[in-house]
Amino acid sequence: ADTAKAYIKISTVINEIALLIPNAISPNNDGKNDIWRLDFIDIYYPNAEIEIYNRWGQKVFETKDYTKGWNGKTRGIEQGTSVFVWHCTYKKYNVYQNLKGTVMLIK
Repeated sequence: ADTAKAYIKISTVINEIALLIPNAISPNNDGKNDIWRLDFIDIYYPNAEIEIYNRWGQKVFETKDYTKGWNGKTRGIEQGTSVFVWHCTYKKYNVYQNLKGTVMLIK
């Protein structure tokens, strides 16, 4: 019974973090969802590294500074509507961990 309670608590924390991760951006300069970033990451994992890849596996964005988000551009060139894969590496209890998911860029 104690094991079940521990599992539920761990699962709940992971689900709460997953709810904080944006799954779409629309960089059209209207002030709403123009930049994709993990605003909460500095609170939990201050040394996180974030990378975003296009569907061909090319890196389109990377940062170690959580305040810098992706604006839908790569080297100043606007990316088209597509789904991108993001990957976050962070250190927890001196062990590297990974979060990953997708973000849709909508024009």
